[in-house]
Amino acid sequence: MSTMNNNNGIGTMGKTKSKFSQSNRGFFMMEGLFLACYCSIYGFTISILLEYGYTPAQCGVVTMLQNLAYMLVQPIYGYLIDTRISAKKLLIINNLISAVMVLFLPFVFTQNSGIVFLYLTVMAFFAFSNVPVADTWIVTIINKTKTMDYGIVRSGGSISYATTALVAGSLIAPFGVEILFYIHAVFCVLTVVVAIFLVDDKKVESVETDNPHQCLLEKKSFASGMKVLFTDKTYMVLVATMCLFQFSARLSNNYLPMVISAVGGDNAHFGLAVFIGASGEVLVMIMASRLLARGMPPSYLFMASLATLALRYSLMGVIDNLWVMIGTQTLLAVGVGLNLRVIVEYLYKIAPKGYEATAILVLGSISNGVGSVLGSYIGGQIIQYMGIRVYIFICAGAMVLATIIFIPTVVQVYRHQQTSQQSLSNS
Repeated sequence: MSTMNNNNGIGTMGKTKSKFSQSNRGFFMMEGLFLACYCSIYGFTISILLEYGYTPAQCGVVTMLQNLAYMLVQPIYGYLIDTRISAKKLLIINNLISAVMVLFLPFVFTQNSGIVFLYLTVMAFFAFSNVPVADTWIVTIINKTKTMDYGIVRSGGSISYATTALVAGSLIAPFGVEILFYIHAVFCVLTVVVAIFLVDDKKVESVETDNPHQCLLEKKSFASGMKVLFTDKTYMVLVATMCLFQFSARLSNNYLPMVISAVGGDNAHFGLAVFIGASGEVLVMIMASRLLARGMPPSYLFMASLATLALRYSLMGVIDNLWVMIGTQTLLAVGVGLNLRVIVEYLYKIAPKGYEATAILVLGSISNGVGSVLGSYIGGQIIQYMGIRVYIFICAGAMVLATIIFIPTVVQVYRHQQTSQQSLSNS
């Protein structure tokens, strides 16, 4: 019986499914630990800088430099993952470097602002830039094995991010912002420990053995990969949309502490707001997974994400009550939860075969370069010289524009569905 199962591949497939079903739990844990290490520093960057006496404009410069580092390194990481090194190994290396560098921050902050800015920029090449590396690792495994669920795995990160924000926000007052540095180092190391025991994306065989359209990127140059991506119209529409998305997202990712402060809150309220938004993402991702399983196109859910965030940012501009402002985090949970659940999956569907990892990391590079870098710098300048409300309305306008740009894509998908259904009816 054993021989027959092995010959037919049944026994092997059963073991594979069991192995990667267990990986749901392993990657869930890894995502949780990684997002905890990420949140402890990069969720509180503005709070840390303000605590050390930096102005909103200076905060904007720092976050701009961090996103500039992210932008520069992502195409390189994408190419390396596609051709040289596994995402698993890259994530482990980056986390270990970040764990060491963060321990020197108390000393670095005693130096002049130029050294601080430079050091934080260099740090951003590692754990800060690891988010798409982790996504690439997970989605590569999912696309090769067809057994894990991205929503389940990514929800571990949202739960952890929410909890870390709530706890860390309450620890700043009694222990100072320096406590965040040590939390970051511990979670970086824990992430590495768990990652070591998870399957390597380069060592997993795809269940789709016959794919005549698969191209081998290792036989092509980096320049040819860029040409393939930049001449793909659907991909470039997504790039433009995500640039505007990331520009507006600086309001929640970078400057939410200032928004909370403007309506009478503090770091503890900021932690609570992040907790509400990030924990709500889990429920939204579960719902999105069910809708995808029932056949809803990822582009529809992405469109809903954009529209919800456009509404959320518009409301923020007219709210003066602290608790109502915190309440708008539920809309953030819907918008970001949908985006997190579908963006990588949608990208894998539209990316040219063989360029998936490069497409993910190039998208991150460009959207952060154009959106996050400009949003961070412009945001800091506008907040300091024109006020937080002006910046909120600018972000709302950018998100409305992102929604409008993506409408033709959704219409095209809808028409394609209608045509397919009519063809099936006629046959």
